[in-house]
Amino acid sequence: MQIEIDSNARQLQGALDDVRKEQDFLKKDIAVMKKIIANPKVPNNEDMRVDFRIRTFADVSWKTAESTGALSYMPYERAQEYAHIYSAQNEIREAEHQAVRDTVLSIAPFLNSKKGEVNPGGEEAVKIVDRLQVLQGQLLFLENLIKGLDGEYKKFLARHPR
Repeated sequence: MQIEIDSNARQLQGALDDVRKEQDFLKKDIAVMKKIIANPKVPNNEDMRVDFRIRTFADVSWKTAESTGALSYMPYERAQEYAHIYSAQNEIREAEHQAVRDTVLSIAPFLNSKKGEVNPGGEEAVKIVDRLQVLQGQLLFLENLIKGLDGEYKKFLARHPR
């Protein structure tokens, strides 16, 4: 499990970078939508981009240890450390899946539209901004979970060097 945690820890910065890039895209998307709301008759030729993806963390060792009873052979404190880390990874997985759902809802109105077509109407445009802002909030939550996991990884790896 320690090797798996070490590997996951090395991938964490990439996950954090992805979330931050998506946050930047969303800020631009919301600015575009606010222009559309302010000037609904002016054609929009700006691109909007939602590019969220799920990063998975390895957990096969943990699941194997759990299902085979191997955890009962290690000191309670160590098993608790592992449980805490893998629980945090699971929270991130759940938050990522919610962010994917929020992403789908955010881009749904644009799936069949083409550049240069009529902008979404006032009420629909406001709804789109609201959904983009919900996604922003979810990504902020996800970023905080990732930062928390990073701290857990660092503490664990410092206490248990390879």
